[in-house]
Amino acid sequence: MGTWAGAIVETRQHPDVGAVLAKHGITVIGEVTPWVLVQVDVSFGSLTVPAFVEPLSRELRARVIGFFIQSTASVEELEHWDSGERLRKLEFFAEEGGWRTEGDAQEWETAYFFAEGEALEPDAWPHNLRDELTDEELARYQTARAANDATAILDLLSGGSVWSVRQLCRRFEVDPAKPGGVCTARRSLNPWLIGALIVFFLAGLFLLGVYT
Repeated sequence: MGTWAGAIVETRQHPDVGAVLAKHGITVIGEVTPWVLVQVDVSFGSLTVPAFVEPLSRELRARVIGFFIQSTASVEELEHWDSGERLRKLEFFAEEGGWRTEGDAQEWETAYFFAEGEALEPDAWPHNLRDELTDEELARYQTARAANDATAILDLLSGGSVWSVRQLCRRFEVDPAKPGGVCTARRSLNPWLIGALIVFFLAGLFLLGVYT
């Protein structure tokens, strides 16, 4: 999966959750559970965290965790909203130095950054941890893992893979392979408008050349 976008939505058994989701172009598949994984059909104009996460969180008065991953470019973005307020933002851009964060760390980040069964051993090496580390960096990682807090070791961790979001899905008991809702992203008209302008510009130059 090279590109993956969507959101993990807390429904809180909202009586009109289906109608609220539909307002944002989301079609529910099957039974509405306490948490619903929504998968977004990614288009050229929507290569980021889905725009619906903030208004949906506000309307449901609940938590919504939106994400966007592009593994080919080593890009990973995640936003956690609660009742219309953004509590946390995580971004990883390999070409821009790694992780950037906003807001306070959330309790689900334990599952996001650390997987069960991993250890500093060749056969169980954490998949998001750099291979070559100094003794000081290894000690920092062990301390952070024991505390279930990755804040101090983000410089040691890679991003841009689906692994972390899959772990997060399991944390909220949703199946990453079976979304509970789908959303067809609205395609941006900008590329078409730009293309049309280029065509008109070239045609104008051609006509100008003919008549002069």
